[in-house]
This record gives sequence, C-alpha cells and structure tokens, in this order.
Amino acid sequence: MMNVQHLHIIECKVMEEILHIDEEEILSDALFPRLECLVLEDLPILKRFCIDSNVEFPLLKNFRANSCPKLKTFAFIHASSNMEIVFANLESLEQSLIDLEEKQQNQHWARSFCKITNMQTSITFQNLSTLGVWGSDSFKYLLSSSVARSMVQVECLRIVNCKAMEEILFIEDLGDEEEEEERIPKMLFPRLAVLELNGLPIVKRFCVGGNIEFKSMRSLWIEHCPKLKTFISKPSNSDTVMTVCKEIKEMNTEEIPRTVAIQPLFSEEVAFPSLEYLKISYVDDLKIIWDNQIPPNSFCKLQTMKVEFCENLMNIFQSDMLTRFGSLENLTITDCGSLQEVFQLQEQDAKETHDVTVIPLKELRLDRVPKLKYVWNKDPQGIFNFPNLNLDSTGLRSYWSDSVPSD
Repeated sequence: MMNVQHLHIIECKVMEEILHIDEEEILSDALFPRLECLVLEDLPILKRFCIDSNVEFPLLKNFRANSCPKLKTFAFIHASSNMEIVFANLESLEQSLIDLEEKQQNQHWARSFCKITNMQTSITFQNLSTLGVWGSDSFKYLLSSSVARSMVQVECLRIVNCKAMEEILFIEDLGDEEEEEERIPKMLFPRLAVLELNGLPIVKRFCVGGNIEFKSMRSLWIEHCPKLKTFISKPSNSDTVMTVCKEIKEMNTEEIPRTVAIQPLFSEEVAFPSLEYLKISYVDDLKIIWDNQIPPNSFCKLQTMKVEFCENLMNIFQSDMLTRFGSLENLTITDCGSLQEVFQLQEQDAKETHDVTVIPLKELRLDRVPKLKYVWNKDPQGIFNFPNLNLDSTGLRSYWSDSVPSD
C-alpha cells in the first residue's frame, strides 16, 4: 500500500487496531509514505492505530478522528522504548471522541498526557495549521508544553464541548523558578490567529505561566466556560487561584469587601498585541475582565468586543487602563445581571488629569442589564471624550451618576 493517499475507515464496529504489527517486528520504512488524508470515524472499540516505536507519516496533511471513544493512543509502545511520532506535513487535526451511549468514559488518555514526559518521547507537528477538538469527555489536558513548542505553524485552535478539560496546556514537572523559566514558553503558538474555547464546563485556565504573549492572535472566543477564573495563572497561584473568602459565592457583588482580591480574566501574565475581536459569553465566575496591570501593548488593536451572559461581572473598564483601548469601535453588553457601570472613573482622575483622552468608540449597545445604573460613574467630560459614540440602551435612566435622566 505504498501509493495510498486517502484512507477512510468508517463504521467498523469490531475493529480494535488499524495496522497489526507483531511485537518482534520492526518497521524500517515509513507507514503509508504517500498518505495525505486519514479519517477514523465511528469505530467504537478502536484502541490504537498500531503498535510501533517509530511512527512516521511524511505526507499526511489532514487527520480526523470522530466517535472513537476507546481510542487511547495513536501508537502504543513499550515503556522501555524510545517513542517518536512524526507528522511532518500535517496541516489539519480534528478530533471528536464523544460517545453518546457511554457517559462514563475513563481518564486513561488524560492521564497519559500527564505522564508523557516519563518516556523519551518526540512528537512533531511542525506544519500543523489547524487543530480542532470536539465533544471529548476524556481529555483533562489538551497538550503538553513540549508538544505545543513544536506547533509553530498553528493558526486556528478550536476546543469545543470537552466536559472533562481543566486546562488547555499542561506544563510538565514544575519545580523551582529556573525550571519554570525553561519549561514555560514565553511565546505560545507564534502564528495563532483564532482561538475558540467553547463548552468547557470545568476549565479553570488556559495554562500556568508568566509573561506569555500571543503575538498573532486576532480573534478570541470564550463561551460557556463557567469556571474559567483567569486565562494565564502564575505557578504559585495555580492551585489557590486567590479565593480569599470562601463565602464569596454566596455574597452579592455589592457586599463583597473591597479588600477581597479578585483575580481578573486577563492579567499582566498574558499579552494580546494584535487582538481585534473579543467575545466573552457565559463565564459565570467572571467578576473582572482585566485590571490595570495588563501589559502596555496588550489589547491596543481591539476593535470589537462582546460580553454576554456574565452574571457576576461588575464593570467593564477602569479609567486607569482606558487609554490602552485606542482602537475600540464597537462594544456590546447583554444579559449581565450584576453589571452596574461600564466605565469606572476614579475620583483622582479629574484632579490629576489635564489631557483629554479621545476614545474612538462608535457604538455601545446595552441590553438586558437590569442593575446598570449608568454608563459612567461620573461625568467623563474633561477626562475622556467619545466624539463618535452612538449609545443604544434599554431602560437606562442616566449616562453618569448625578446626570440629568436621559429620554
């Protein structure tokens, strides 16, 4: 089968393995040297592609695995072997491992990602441009940091409806600070332009790290991730996540003491210098999107932002960081039950600021925000100027505190 270019295996109910290789047999040549497309679909008891210590698909560009709930590993090897899996030209990888009949899936694959560094392993995806994972109830982590380092060409990453996923990127064997510096990459996925996180009910963060930059990301979707607390978490805070008060979940946002430290979604640990579109939806634990510690080059190109169904969100912008959003033109906020203000201006702004900052915001849409009292907590005149703003709101009585009620 040296000339096979497309291999589709679909609805084979008793297939456990694609290619059978005896344990004593050693393959010196690449498997399917001309294979460009591999599809595995509806194989309910498939465990692996083959048994071999060196697996290479030199021309494979597209790989899709759907409804293979028992698939634990692509190539099984003995613990004493060195493992090398090479997908030198893979451009698109899609995996959907949902099994509608078996709700309780084991965690073997998730654990194997954690233990992969215990073996001498090399997994190469240097040409992968699209990575998508849908409907997996087994993955606790998507990638290890060592594998992520090889994905220098990835432009699109979509992770959807993965019920067991807690973290996208797993950092292996965190130790002292010097080891952390070596293991945690400062620039992740240098060509990544689109990232979608959707339907991840227990995900807490993207990864542990510090000063990480997504230099090419233009679009970021975060939807239906109710437990997401922060995008990048410091190693020292990865388990505590700054939950200062155990009672905070029962407290109304108006009752939260000002001394309680609430972790923002975006902090100084992550930068998005090229981001143009941001959507945040159904992130129930979110109270603050960002604080004044975000890197100075982050969000400076953001043009469109949508925030929807974030029930505990208190405000959108603080005045000491508004100047960073010099490109923002469209802002939509809907169904945020606790939101009381959009722009939080500090008392000292009027006293200490002499230059008026022009914000290019053209359209601000507010809908179903029952606790919203005003757009600004004080008159922005003399501090910020919105010359092009078209405000579309329902039920808003005033634009800022102590202002004349709007018609």
